[in-house]
Amino acid sequence: MTVPGVELMRVGKWNLSTGEWECTEKEIAAAIEAHEKGILRKPVIRLGHNDPRFSGDPAVGWLDNLRASEDGQALIGDMVGVPEWLAEILPSAYPSRSIEGLYDYTAPDGSEHEFVLTGLALLGATRPGVESLQSLQDVARLYDIAAAGQVGGKAIELTIEAADAPKPYGDVKYADPKNGKYPIDTAEHVRAAWSYINMPKNQKDYSAAELAQIKDRIKAAAKKFGIKIEAGEASETEGGAIVALPEKVAEALGIDASADEDTVLAKIAELKPPAPAAEPEPEPQPAPVAAAAGVVNGLVQIEQATLDELKAAAAQGVEARARQIAEEDERTVMAAIGQGKIAPARKDHWLAALKADRDGTKQVLASLAAGLIPVNEVGHQGVAGQIGFEGAPDPEQQAKDYAHGRVMARLGFPTTKGSVN
Repeated sequence: MTVPGVELMRVGKWNLSTGEWECTEKEIAAAIEAHEKGILRKPVIRLGHNDPRFSGDPAVGWLDNLRASEDGQALIGDMVGVPEWLAEILPSAYPSRSIEGLYDYTAPDGSEHEFVLTGLALLGATRPGVESLQSLQDVARLYDIAAAGQVGGKAIELTIEAADAPKPYGDVKYADPKNGKYPIDTAEHVRAAWSYINMPKNQKDYSAAELAQIKDRIKAAAKKFGIKIEAGEASETEGGAIVALPEKVAEALGIDASADEDTVLAKIAELKPPAPAAEPEPEPQPAPVAAAAGVVNGLVQIEQATLDELKAAAAQGVEARARQIAEEDERTVMAAIGQGKIAPARKDHWLAALKADRDGTKQVLASLAAGLIPVNEVGHQGVAGQIGFEGAPDPEQQAKDYAHGRVMARLGFPTTKGSVN
């Protein structure tokens, strides 16, 4: 599993076995750059270094996703591939950690790097029990880590002792301050804390009240960093799901907003009105003779009431579709009238034609040129300044004759004015 957002080193002066060493933002940037370029293998995680108790132990994960903290004052990384048993006891069994790196490192390709992170050692007084040894060997076979080549560089070892950092992420705010769990000092930590606390295995050691307090702290931190946590999000515990109820709903029910699912359901059951007295059961009627169960020649038996419901629903669907088609036809005809393709007086005629042959009539209407029917009164000056006069060709009648012929021809009826292509 992955333990995200672990602080590895911080800007400042540190006392090493070789003397005082000052870590600056420059070293942090150099470590990140070397990691991203893949100068060496990903830094491995071990249980102790230079400690005879742990000298034969394999690596128990690696560091990845190195990055600077939001203020640029610390190097942050994710512990990847860590066995689940180790992640659970990490804060108490291994409170101290020590980074291993190379200063002024020259890679085999000749490139020079001010600082390269090579490993992380977890230091603690308690070694895992014998029952965990097989898991460690499995991890060793999985990683199959080999040593990396090196041309030059000065090794340094920076240890953050338990006395300086009694909690795994340092002196920061925790959603669970008692056990030093779920740091909420950065936006990244807040997201990780909310994800982890919603895992059932991480909730089993808390009471409902404790879990609610932890979540409230995470939500408050999320608000500070502008992270939106939906009120409807819930997590599961052994006692039922923790339902994040809106405050007004919780107040109306008379329960706490962090109540679990069982509590909510019990309260709802209390508020339900008593069920009406049961009516006396009717005298049993002889059951009608039924056909053999199953499908016979593609026929399936259903109850009459169900059949009636299906018929009624189908009829309603047909009626709704008919209304929809009629409304669409109305819009089509009115659009043609508005565009001057047909006369308003012929509206019912075109609606009937659409009902008889919708596709054909739509094609006819689409083929008519807009403006065939003048939109201004004859004999008066129109929009374009034209003057109508009697005796001129009647475009409306021409359009009607043309459209009528097309529709009748599609329907297979003879026309009085010859065939229409």
